[in-house]
Amino acid sequence: MHSNFELCQKTGLFNSFKYTLVGNKEIEFSTKGFFSSRKNSIPFSALNPTPIEYQKLNIKALIYSAFFFIAFLLCVSSYFMLSGTDKNVWVIIIFSTIFAILFINCVHTCVKSSAKVLIFTSADDGSNIFYILPSKSKPEEVSEFTSLIKKRCESIKLVENLSEDHKKEIYARHLEFLSEQGVLTEVEFNTIISRLHQSVEKADVIRLL
Repeated sequence: MHSNFELCQKTGLFNSFKYTLVGNKEIEFSTKGFFSSRKNSIPFSALNPTPIEYQKLNIKALIYSAFFFIAFLLCVSSYFMLSGTDKNVWVIIIFSTIFAILFINCVHTCVKSSAKVLIFTSADDGSNIFYILPSKSKPEEVSEFTSLIKKRCESIKLVENLSEDHKKEIYARHLEFLSEQGVLTEVEFNTIISRLHQSVEKADVIRLL
C-alpha cells in the first residue's frame, strides 16, 4: 500500500490548489478561493500517467503591456514636438515615466505568469482532467509528484492484467500480513482462506462439467 503524497500550489492571493495521491487508489484535487472551494477525485486507473507539456501565456498582461508601451511612445513623441513651445512639458515627462513603469511591471508579470503547464488527461478519451504549474513548486517536488503518479497508475494496470490465481495469491499474502499485525484473528484468517480455496474448487468443478 502506497503512502499519501500532497502537492500544494498557491496561484494567487486567495487561490490555491492541493493534489493528494491517496494510496494506490485515486488522486484528490481541491481548489480553495476567497468565496468558494471545490473538491474532486479520480481513480488512477482512469488517468493517463504521462502529462502533456503546454506553455501558458498571460494574454491579459500582454495586452496591458502593449497598451502602456503605445501610451509611452505617444508621450515621448509629444515631448519632442512640444518641448520647444510648451512650458508645461514636465507634465508629459511625468506621464511618460508612469507609463514606462507600468509597461515594465506588466512585462514582468507576463513573463512570470506565462509558465509551463503539465496537463494530465483521461486514459479513456484524452480529455483534460487537471493541471499543475511547475513554477509554483520546487523542481524536486514536481518530479516526485509526476513519478509517483506514473508508478501508481502502472501498478493499478499491472494488477488488472494479473490472472485470477495470481490475484488470489496476492490476496492471501495480504491476509497473512493482517493476521501478523493482529488486525485479523487466527479464526478469521483461517475462515477467509478456506472460503478462498472453496471458491477455487467450485470453479474447477464447473469447468469439468
